[in-house]
Amino acid sequence: SVALRAQTSTGIGASNLRLTGFYLREKDNGPAEKVLPDPFPQPAELLYGVRPSTDERSLKSNFGGNYRKVYGGLATFTAPIGSTEFTLLGSYRHSQHELSYDQDGTEADQSTTRLVTTSRDISVDARLASTGKRRFDWLVGATYVNFRQDRVTYVFDAIPLGFVSPGAPLNIPFPVNFSAGGEVRSTSLAGYADGHFAITDRLKLSGGIRYTSDKKAADEFVNFLGVQSATPSDRWSRASGKVGLDYQAADGLLL
Repeated sequence: SVALRAQTSTGIGASNLRLTGFYLREKDNGPAEKVLPDPFPQPAELLYGVRPSTDERSLKSNFGGNYRKVYGGLATFTAPIGSTEFTLLGSYRHSQHELSYDQDGTEADQSTTRLVTTSRDISVDARLASTGKRRFDWLVGATYVNFRQDRVTYVFDAIPLGFVSPGAPLNIPFPVNFSAGGEVRSTSLAGYADGHFAITDRLKLSGGIRYTSDKKAADEFVNFLGVQSATPSDRWSRASGKVGLDYQAADGLLL
């Protein structure tokens, strides 16, 4: 595994720009799957005369793989505007993961699985806030998030021919390979405001409101004896808020 991180901070007059980047790569043998004992003959035993060990700490695996790569970055820009401060944050993240393993628990090459996942997300947040000590502190902002993930599971299997054709030999393999998965896309947009009003030095009235609009859609499929697919999607919006009182009863006690 290799991991790299870097960060810079640059002053631009009274403003500041901070950049952060990261990279991670991992590559190893991945997992091995333990198959629980079963009194009935398993496909690997019928086809190849082998069965998983009954020893709970013993298993056999022909191969395995675990590959992961993640990289991205974050940018933060802050600038004073009169008696307020403007903050802009932007981030990007990309990940890729491939996982494969032997799932029959024997020395035979009877059943294997491979999972491939990729994702990408982008987010932007902009806000303007009051600065300095004042009786009324406030903050307003907006957020945008865009997320996309693709995931496909591949299963490579062999079962006895007699399972699908009664009367046929049980030691002749019949391939049963299939895949399933799809892509999910999610988008969220929100605006928000938050404020604190000092009634006294120890008592503050606080309140906030947020309006969020979300959309999610997917392209899904199952490829098993033919392809079946679906494209579900939905959209929803909601406003939420809060009101509260903060009372500093003592230096170490906040109610």
